[in-house]
Amino acid sequence: MSAEVHTTPSQHMVAVAAENQAVGQRRIDTAAATPRNRVCGWLVAANLTAFLIGPKRQVTMMLDPVRIYATAIYIASIIIALFCAVYVRNKLLTLLAIVLEFGALIWYSASYIPFARAMVSKLMLACFDTEF
Repeated sequence: MSAEVHTTPSQHMVAVAAENQAVGQRRIDTAAATPRNRVCGWLVAANLTAFLIGPKRQVTMMLDPVRIYATAIYIASIIIALFCAVYVRNKLLTLLAIVLEFGALIWYSASYIPFARAMVSKLMLACFDTEF
């Protein structure tokens, strides 16, 4: 006669997590770590703001003279990162493009906050002895 074990869903999830951890360094979802998905995440984030304020207003704000260079660098780095991840398949180049994306996004976001770009420039000067 076998004893039936009744577990709640949360107990089952804990047991499954413990079992996966016991197996070792196995990755459960390898697709989540690919550079292609990270780049697509940046595209989704850009589209979410367009959803909140409207696509026409978003494009108008992106093409504002204060933000045009950051927008161009951001879009170019997305294209470069996608190209490096999908066609070239070079992780180092993809990572560099993603870092460039992140920097352009910070610079773009700083344009909405008064004196934020000056603060970022001073921070870069203090950290890297460089001014943007």
